[in-house]
Amino acid sequence: MTAGRGVQHSEMFPLLHTDRENTLELFQIWLNLPQKNKLVPPHFKMLWHEEIPIAKLQGGTIKVIAGNYDDYKALPPAPDSWAADLDNDVAIWNIHILANQSVKLPMAKHGTLRTIYFYEGNTLRIMDETVMPNHGIEADASKPMTIKAIEKDAYLLVLQGRPINEPVEKIRSVCYEYPKGIGTSHG
Repeated sequence: MTAGRGVQHSEMFPLLHTDRENTLELFQIWLNLPQKNKLVPPHFKMLWHEEIPIAKLQGGTIKVIAGNYDDYKALPPAPDSWAADLDNDVAIWNIHILANQSVKLPMAKHGTLRTIYFYEGNTLRIMDETVMPNHGIEADASKPMTIKAIEKDAYLLVLQGRPINEPVEKIRSVCYEYPKGIGTSHG
């Protein structure tokens, strides 16, 4: 999505199953826009699970939401977004590492920042550091790194990109609760 000159949105998802639980895992990540794109027309496109490229590795899988991982390329980003310019080295990867296995992350472009959010599992080893679940770390993206899941499968989100170095405007956000957890609307 590119918010551009403004967008109203609501996280309302269809039920896929009527005979069993409909699970949902949702990360909402907003990237700032460069000044020149602040008032572009808004754009929205749904990314369906079946369309997201998945790198199948010996130690786990990497869903390539944005950017590239080796030969796996994400679906095209929203126009006018920070991610639309490949020089910005934006990547969003949802990684599943099998218990006692490892995955390797490649070196990023010079000046790229990388943050790893470990949201489910037991323990991670990232190079020589131990990371506990529900923690995020800033990782050195200037060199390749190995991440190992200790004892249990691990799930993590990797966010990376060059800093935009522009101010973020504060907006007013209103949250409306619907009965029985139907959804939420922000505006």
